[in-house]
Amino acid sequence: MSIGPEHRLQSIADAIADETPVDWDEALAQTPASKSMLGNLRMLADLARASRDTAGPVVDPASHALFRWGPLAALERLGGGSFGEVYRAFDPALRREVALKLRRATAGSGTDRRWLEEARRLARVRHPNVLVVHGADVHDGRAGLWTDLVSGATLEQLLQARGTFGAREAALVGVELCGALAAVHAAGLVHGDVKTGNVMREGEPGAADGSGRIVLMDFGSAHDAGPGAPGDGAGFGTPLAIAPEVLAGGTATPASDVHSLGVLLFRLVTGRYPIEVATVSELAARQARGERAALRTLRPDLPARFVAAVERALEPASSDRYPDAAAMERALGATLAPASRPAPSARRALVGAAALLAVVLTLAWLAGRPRRKVEAVAPAVVAPSATPSGAPSGAPQNAPPAPAVIAPPEVDAELVRGDEDLGAPLATGDLVAPGDRIALELRAAEPVHAYVLSEDDAGSVFVLFPLRGRGLTNPLSPGARHRLPGKDGSASIDWVVTSAGGRETFLVLAARAPLAEVERAVAQLPAAGAGEQVRYAPLSPRALDGLRAVGGTATRSPATPARGARRLAALAKALDDSPEGRAVWRKLVVLENPAP
Repeated sequence: MSIGPEHRLQSIADAIADETPVDWDEALAQTPASKSMLGNLRMLADLARASRDTAGPVVDPASHALFRWGPLAALERLGGGSFGEVYRAFDPALRREVALKLRRATAGSGTDRRWLEEARRLARVRHPNVLVVHGADVHDGRAGLWTDLVSGATLEQLLQARGTFGAREAALVGVELCGALAAVHAAGLVHGDVKTGNVMREGEPGAADGSGRIVLMDFGSAHDAGPGAPGDGAGFGTPLAIAPEVLAGGTATPASDVHSLGVLLFRLVTGRYPIEVATVSELAARQARGERAALRTLRPDLPARFVAAVERALEPASSDRYPDAAAMERALGATLAPASRPAPSARRALVGAAALLAVVLTLAWLAGRPRRKVEAVAPAVVAPSATPSGAPSGAPQNAPPAPAVIAPPEVDAELVRGDEDLGAPLATGDLVAPGDRIALELRAAEPVHAYVLSEDDAGSVFVLFPLRGRGLTNPLSPGARHRLPGKDGSASIDWVVTSAGGRETFLVLAARAPLAEVERAVAQLPAAGAGEQVRYAPLSPRALDGLRAVGGTATRSPATPARGARRLAALAKALDDSPEGRAVWRKLVVLENPAP
């Protein structure tokens, strides 16, 4: 088969690129019609040869290696830790520099073999915020893995260089890390050592815009999250950053990664760890007592949503934390939303049907689906105003000064669906059905007396919390996350929807002092014995009218709700209108419970 001129010219061009000598006389004899093109190719070959002759010798990066580990040449030691050592290395197969992480020598080959299997599984994880792992192996008795070499600064370096982060920047970091952890956990692995020193912000270390990609690094402590994983978790990780169950010798789990992420965010905004001690034994003792610094105390300027998100991740019991990284990502994402949102016009702030609810006892504490924050709208603080000097002459000169209005307590609360996934939030307009279990999760910055009221479509109002002789009691302690109505021994108590039709609506009130009318209604009920169904305290229209001037001396004429309105909606509006009522935190939630 004859070869055409185009193919001969292509072969000559390939030879030039491969630095292969070309017989130009033979080429001209074979393709005389291409003399001009051959002249250009010969000129190109001469230039390429001249460039090679004047250039210095090609330096093989491996010639300056500290040592070799299998095919890789270690060029520079970058650091070390509980995992082992990290080197800048050259990979001849990739023809690029990589990060080589060598694991500490272990006593038996079984541990290395298991770790290699998990590291190779990690190499299959692909996520924008997860460091790319190229491979893992054992050479010269040491197991290791090699990854992308990322240029930038760790969050710990940024923290030391520029100081603490703001809530928004920290939340953005947290959202990206939640996505990274979700990808790692989906592969059946846990990271095991999430901390500020193991997270890189890509880009120039001196950049101040904070826009670089966040990369989760250092997978030296990564291991299988399955039930058969060994309980050697305490051997790795940073004590001040790991979860209590890992410090106690248990195996790291996705829940412990969530806890470590909470520690990371706490450190970003405060520059401190939640518990700072000198010894591991002292750390374990303080964890066992549930002692840690309050984020709200260290940074009172932080938004309540951000504080609540971090504090939940730091809960000592893994079952009290976010059920997974995706749930924490949603909670942090909610902190980035505007502080308040107008309610959809199609949803009316009506009231619901507590007569359809009954208490279910001995409900086990379940792991749940992602939590969505629903912010309550707190009224603005109204300061007393003095009578202007230019007031009309007819104004009374001896009128008493307007009373100072106290702001409501700082409260974060939401209804959650307890039967499907623990912590699954319920907001106005959500659907419920018979059998759904409902609870209220509440956290306050100071001691509060909390009350949960509900009303059915017939207009009957009941007190769902506090319960007489069952569950939690007022006042609720500050800082902790309370789940109302509480527990009966070790079992959680929930409200449960028992029938369909109408709406399930709740009004949550929180005040610094007891609400006398509610307390009197609850006191009229007998205490419930073990195993008995709990009865709810009814609130009469007169009692509701009495609540409209909560804790104050102002008098109001009883107001009759307009046709089509509901008592709790009228109460919520009356509290808005009453100066004394502005000291009461409140939230109204309407759930749809249509008939089948």
